[in-house]
Amino acid sequence: MMCCRNDIERIVRTHFLQVCDWQDIEYIAGCSQTPSGHDYLGHIAVTESGRECQAWSAQSPHSHDSPNWGWTYSDGSAEAARNYCRNPDNEATLWCYTMDPSVRWEYCDVPICEGQSFKYYIVTCCHKQM
Repeated sequence: MMCCRNDIERIVRTHFLQVCDWQDIEYIAGCSQTPSGHDYLGHIAVTESGRECQAWSAQSPHSHDSPNWGWTYSDGSAEAARNYCRNPDNEATLWCYTMDPSVRWEYCDVPICEGQSFKYYIVTCCHKQM
């Protein structure tokens, strides 16, 4: 069910909770807002040739020193980025290390969004003091 912030606040009040924290997130479903993909938070995890992506925090089948290179993940960390296509090092577009031992990395084929973004809220609730 899609709902807006007012709906969430009403549901929270109905269940005798209060909102302790709001975090607004623009989630782009399956597409990138820009060609570089720096904003991309989607879950595409295969390269343009169909190879499965290696987790960014994994060292196999391809070892790398990316934690020491100061890369920036749109998710906040290599662990949060899982094995999704990302562009942490300012390449031309989204890419990933592959699970194919003979191919170290490849670009991903993530479409550019055409006005389709969705606003989601992460809500931390706590019980009201009665």
